Amino acid sequence: MRKILIFIIILFGRVLNSQTIVINPPPASFNKIFLYPCGDTADYSIAAYPQHTPIKTIRIAFHVIQKTDGTGNFQNVSDDINFLKHLIDSCNFRFENIRPHTDPVDTPVVYDSRYRFQLDYISFYQNDSLWEGKDNLGGEVASLFIYENIILPRSDLSTTQKENTLHFIIVGGGTPGGHAWYGIPVAYSRGANNPGGYYYSYTNATPVEKKYWEIFPHIIHETGHNLGLRHTFESGSCIYNSSECGTNNYMSYWHNCISPVGIDAGKNKWSLTDCQLSQIHYNIETNAGNLEKIQVQDYCEYNPSEGITIGSNEHIHWKGCKKLLGDLVIYGKLDFDCNISIPSEGKIIVNSGGVLTIKQGTLLNYCGHAWKGIEVNDRGALVIDSFPYVDFPVYIKNGGTLVIRSNTTPYVRDRGFIDIESGGFFCMDSNSYVNLLGFSNVLNIHQGSQFGNNSQRVTASCVVSNPSQISQYPYNYGTINVFTDHTYIQNETLSDQRYIFGIDIFAGSNVTTLKPIGPAIIASGANVIFDAQYEITLDKGFEVQSGGQFETR
Repeated sequence: MRKILIFIIILFGRVLNSQTIVINPPPASFNKIFLYPCGDTADYSIAAYPQHTPIKTIRIAFHVIQKTDGTGNFQNVSDDINFLKHLIDSCNFRFENIRPHTDPVDTPVVYDSRYRFQLDYISFYQNDSLWEGKDNLGGEVASLFIYENIILPRSDLSTTQKENTLHFIIVGGGTPGGHAWYGIPVAYSRGANNPGGYYYSYTNATPVEKKYWEIFPHIIHETGHNLGLRHTFESGSCIYNSSECGTNNYMSYWHNCISPVGIDAGKNKWSLTDCQLSQIHYNIETNAGNLEKIQVQDYCEYNPSEGITIGSNEHIHWKGCKKLLGDLVIYGKLDFDCNISIPSEGKIIVNSGGVLTIKQGTLLNYCGHAWKGIEVNDRGALVIDSFPYVDFPVYIKNGGTLVIRSNTTPYVRDRGFIDIESGGFFCMDSNSYVNLLGFSNVLNIHQGSQFGNNSQRVTASCVVSNPSQISQYPYNYGTINVFTDHTYIQNETLSDQRYIFGIDIFAGSNVTTLKPIGPAIIASGANVIFDAQYEITLDKGFEVQSGGQFETR
């Protein structure tokens, strides 16, 4: 079902009507995040391991400028709307099927750009003055004038639809051509109604496929400028060919020069290079040019089909930031220098032979959501070789190993805790510490766990041989919990913050003969965490008063 919104403003003394077809409704909220620049463009190369770069989806909208009488450009009818939607599909198909580059020929071949468009809405406007296709309006560049005076003031659009969207303006009049600039979320194409223009090709080109061949390369070209790319024949381009026609790149003018005629001859040959795509991914990941805001925040939530696997024979070093969409599964070695965002409900799994080293970067969810943490399985290893914030769970499973290197300290905070489960290994090198910042930030040494190293791919000295030798920073509010006994809560009122642990936990009025019979009460204002190695039993006589709360782990 199409949702049509009607909006009316006054422009140049005339009424400007606007109708909008919403295709992808905007999210209820947009999470603003602060991104530290990290690495350089070369660190965002996708050529060697394209699947290690999560796909970035760019929010885009079409703004179609008609004459005042509604003619001279695409119409608000189903056929035209479907064509515009399919234009975006054509762009995405090409993003996924990049062709080899012709000059320079030694450029690494990239077949998938790892970015896509999402068409959120299409707006139609009627105004003769705008339709004329002038490059300047009201004393400024036409695209900026339309963006600032027509799109941004619209009360029928959400903030996301206005400020967090890449706007593509299609004007009917003028000589076919366009313009766009890096960091400004608006592109401009004029002359749609004239030979060589978008609407002209739509209504006149044959066969049907040619209608798309003559348009989508120009959309990719102009939006390439928005994302930070220069013409290939301009100084400053990461690939350079002095001739406007010297290469088959989307950022050249190749379509004006190829033989026999026009874009038709080159319909299957368009390219983007690894250095150009590295520039785009760098700009978005580091918010260069304020570009992060036009990325769809699909990285906030978990997509199980978009996981990344590090193979057993791979030793990977991620030098740039990444926003993962699914789980990260490690069979080889991975270390990283920058932030890695893990989606809500996502986790990192280190399997047999796998080694994850935290040396410089930070693991987090950019949208502030909880994620499921790190799970280290048999003969896998997590190595902490810096001073990271651990605000996520760490589970060292049977046969897995946690290594804390010399002169380093994990700062366990917020939702973070560390579980050395039965059969798990815990190794601390000399002069290493743990810093447990809150009452719920704990290091749990479960019954059956061991001190030492069980990974054949990690070398460590492992100077700690029992819990009493574990060094903590002063003024810790969390605790090191050694699971040796069962815990019974009976004839007791809990009225403050408590972290209660045990092999098994029993709470109620008659769960043990070791204490007088009486209820186990969590009083108003209390915040209690029950953490058992095996089972938690909340029996008759367990009571939570209004204003009290508890959780189980």
